[in-house]
Amino acid sequence: MKTLFVLSVFLLISACSSTNAGIVIPIGSNCDCEAVGTVNKGTNTAVVKVSLDRTGMPYIDAKVVELEVGQRLVWVGPSRMIIRFPKASPFRTSNLRTKDGVINQVIPKQDFGEQNQLEFKYDVIVGDKVLDPIIIIKRPQGVSS
Repeated sequence: MKTLFVLSVFLLISACSSTNAGIVIPIGSNCDCEAVGTVNKGTNTAVVKVSLDRTGMPYIDAKVVELEVGQRLVWVGPSRMIIRFPKASPFRTSNLRTKDGVINQVIPKQDFGEQNQLEFKYDVIVGDKVLDPIIIIKRPQGVSS
């Protein structure tokens, strides 16, 4: 019985623990983590997992994802999901739709001007529910304006 209690407490405490290069994986229901996601260790790819709570509201494992030009961003989630950039988009289009629950994009070359990073707010839309996370694209190291 003690072992079961200790295991339950451990799982409860670790429900918002980070793994794999800063990507937070929610355990159980609607983890409210403010983690920053990056590319998975040993790869050039960041994966954002989109889940739905009991009401159908989307939630993700990292509210902010930091990438560089040339790195890949993959959203994995419901079979019907839209990623919409309401203002500026780092991609050629402002609306991305799932194909079999996956959206796969490579970060294209960006005009950084004098900035060291660019921030793009986007919407994860599932049905009539909307979540608004952020992508940050950092200027590649050693590249000046």
